[in-house]
Amino acid sequence: TWEFMGAVTRDLQVDIGQCNNEPPTIEPEGPFCVLAGDNVSFTIDADDPDGDPIVLTGTGGPLVVPNPATFIQPVTGIAPTSGFFTWDTDCSHVRKLPYTVDFKVKDNPPNQNEPELASFMTVEIQVIAPGPANPSATPQNAAIALNWDTSSCRQAIGYRLYRRDGSSGYVPGNCETGVPASTGYQLIADLPGLGNTSYLDTDSLKIGNLYCYLVVAY
Repeated sequence: TWEFMGAVTRDLQVDIGQCNNEPPTIEPEGPFCVLAGDNVSFTIDADDPDGDPIVLTGTGGPLVVPNPATFIQPVTGIAPTSGFFTWDTDCSHVRKLPYTVDFKVKDNPPNQNEPELASFMTVEIQVIAPGPANPSATPQNAAIALNWDTSSCRQAIGYRLYRRDGSSGYVPGNCETGVPASTGYQLIADLPGLGNTSYLDTDSLKIGNLYCYLVVAY
């Protein structure tokens, strides 16, 4: 149930005047997607049509998390100029939503009567966990023994196993996680525990059939 609590009227004044200063610019970068443990690095190039001195700064999650990214700022100088962003990601940085880094470039026109102008650019960085390495499937009479390495991310709390009768040719896309339903794989086991890295599949297997498996850490 929504109840009306009150209202506020605000007055906003906008002054529009002649300006002989052009705003600075930033070259777009990204988006980026990296596996936890990989490095993401890029150069931020800023310029100014008038050749004015500019100041480049950045804010955002990667700069304040534990094991943060490095971006030495402010970057100052006569346009054009550039700054360098680098981040050694790790498993603690994995999350569903991408991180954002907001870069701002502001000019400083020599004519003090001209307003300082700014431009902004946002970079998205998605950090995903790597999949389990070295999966194997070994027939054992009427069963198939499945094994894989322990997840390199110690934050993993278990594994899910999927099976398909016949190959689908499915190759995960860039930054794709999980197992899409469209692939035809069916969940056959949910195995809690970081070290639970083996499974014996005995469920309705038929001699001579081709079975394909996917293992996902979560």
